[in-house]
Amino acid sequence: MQIVDVREPYGARTPEEFDAAIARLAGSLDWQDVDLVVCNTLSNFWGVHVARALGKPSVLYVHESVAVKNFFSQSFFAPSLAAPCACGWRRP
Repeated sequence: MQIVDVREPYGARTPEEFDAAIARLAGSLDWQDVDLVVCNTLSNFWGVHVARALGKPSVLYVHESVAVKNFFSQSFFAPSLAAPCACGWRRP
C-alpha cells in the first residue's frame, strides 16, 4: 500500500486541469507492480482515471446514497469534478 497526494486532482477546476493532474499522478509513481486499483467511496474516483491512464483495471466501491452531482455540490470538492467522477463508470 502507498499513500498518494491527490491535492492536485482534487483542486482541479476544469476537466482539462483534472486530466493533466491525473497524467502527472500516473507518471509520478512506479505502478508496474500494481495489478488492480481499488477506490473506496466517491471521494476516490480519481483512482479510476489513473488506472485507465495506466491501462490497469480498477474497482470503485460506492457507499454514498446520493447522486454524483449532489455529492459534489454538498462537499468540499469543486462541482466541476462531478463530470470526471461520473465518467469513471463509463467504458473508454
